[in-house]
Amino acid sequence: MFWTISLLITAYLAGSIPFGLVLGKIARGVDIRKTGSGNIGTANAVRALGPFWGGMTLLGDALKATIPVLAAMNLNHWAPGTVPQGLDMWLPPLVGLMAVLGHNYSLFLGFTGGKGIATSFGVFAAMEWRAALIGFILYLAIISLTKISSLGSLTGSLSIPVLMVLFRTPLPYTVFAFLAVAMAFYTHRANIGRLIRGEERKITDKAKSLETPVSGGEKQEPDNKNSD
Repeated sequence: MFWTISLLITAYLAGSIPFGLVLGKIARGVDIRKTGSGNIGTANAVRALGPFWGGMTLLGDALKATIPVLAAMNLNHWAPGTVPQGLDMWLPPLVGLMAVLGHNYSLFLGFTGGKGIATSFGVFAAMEWRAALIGFILYLAIISLTKISSLGSLTGSLSIPVLMVLFRTPLPYTVFAFLAVAMAFYTHRANIGRLIRGEERKITDKAKSLETPVSGGEKQEPDNKNSD
């Protein structure tokens, strides 16, 4: 039980690492929370840092979930009897959930964070790579057509639990997929409102500082902060 609890804690701590913020500071000396949408995820990293570092943000946010989940899936192989009987199939999705919660409510950012799309994808990639691959292709296709990251994220995410059902993925993994999609729609609730109104920003929009000077020397933050 010690290793099970340790892995859950490790997954949360790994998920809490804000790769967009870290890479922005290292590569460009930029705090991406203060530019573009203010979000720490891939879309804002692309705007603020460019495609390469945006891609590195996506990779980092995915791998911080993939690695702990793969460890959970193999823990009983490495150390037989480590995971209590009956928990072995539920441990990987629980570890994945902790990683996503870490990203969305990061210990290192005062329990704020991103929207969990890339981190959830990292979990899916470990659990059912075929569903993850198709969902990612759909995500890229939607973004290519619309240039709207949130629409691609929601569409790709929504496809994955359906694909898991079709691929007869183990029940605990499928349960996680539906839960992850529900979380994605919750964290994107403001984006959904803007999509309905036709006001959602595009990934190609130039990143602007959130600290915009206004009359009187004050700072003004746009009302689309954390849009994606």
